[in-house]
Amino acid sequence: MKSVSPDSFDFSQDDFTDTDTPVWIIGSGKTAMDTAYLITTRDPGREVHLVAGVGTYFNNRDATFPAGMRRWWAAKPVSQIFGSVADMYDGTNDEQVTAAYRARYVISPMPESQRFLNGNLSRSECDAISAALRSVVADYLADVVDRDGMPQLVFRSGEEMSVVPGSWVVNCTGYLIREKSADDDPYVSKGGRVLTINTGSAIVQFSTYAAYFLTHLAFLGKLDSVPLYQIDIGAVLRRHPQAAIGISCCLAMYNIGLIADEVPLKVFTNCGVDFDRWARMPLRLASSTQFMLTHRRKRENYRRALDIASQRLGFNCGPLVGATA
Repeated sequence: MKSVSPDSFDFSQDDFTDTDTPVWIIGSGKTAMDTAYLITTRDPGREVHLVAGVGTYFNNRDATFPAGMRRWWAAKPVSQIFGSVADMYDGTNDEQVTAAYRARYVISPMPESQRFLNGNLSRSECDAISAALRSVVADYLADVVDRDGMPQLVFRSGEEMSVVPGSWVVNCTGYLIREKSADDDPYVSKGGRVLTINTGSAIVQFSTYAAYFLTHLAFLGKLDSVPLYQIDIGAVLRRHPQAAIGISCCLAMYNIGLIADEVPLKVFTNCGVDFDRWARMPLRLASSTQFMLTHRRKRENYRRALDIASQRLGFNCGPLVGATA
């Protein structure tokens, strides 16, 4: 058996391309999809399997970020999509909100997938991966052991599976939902001098947004005075994946609304990581105007939904403000 990871291995190397033994991809997130797509399109006859756990579903890129001419008439600002989900979520209706989002925006090679990490996948990529995979195992890999000269995949459930000697195991497991809480590493330290971007104390699901906006608050001296909500988003994804969409959208809309009241307008207009930039300017302006007119009124609803979800599901949620030097 050969065990590799995509972050340190080039699949165009001869020691991979010169073999035709099966490939076992461990994981079902975006890295696993990209790896499966690369291998199966480059070598269509290769035997590729996926160990997917509970499976991951993705934003349908063709719906959320349409390309070509469709970009000019079908691209809706992402903030508008997130806002509509946040407006629907009341802290209790996890399944209803998730089902509505999945019906309109979601795609996956695994129809029964349960976990959502806000990755993007196109219809063509999804179809190609689905057609090329030899099998999908709905379990978690625990180990690979030798049984009388025959390698065996050992799964968390206790099941074992024999594999062809010389097979490749590609580790595509992620790091977004590791165990780490706000108590270990809050996004702002006491006194407001240290800023940390992590999933255990997240103010939005995307680290790019968190880094951009929290850094501006830090330079303005407001990092420990604006009552941003933080959530252990990793705990939500691990323990309550059905609630992840509603909670993450509420969290983002609540906190971005607070930040909008504290920073200059140019902080938003100069934000290069803003997903809304994919949409046409008239739609963006209309969406931004609606947000500025309504975010204060909606804020209490978002906070109430987050409080209810936190109490009901038992995860850490709340503002980190008022620390002293």
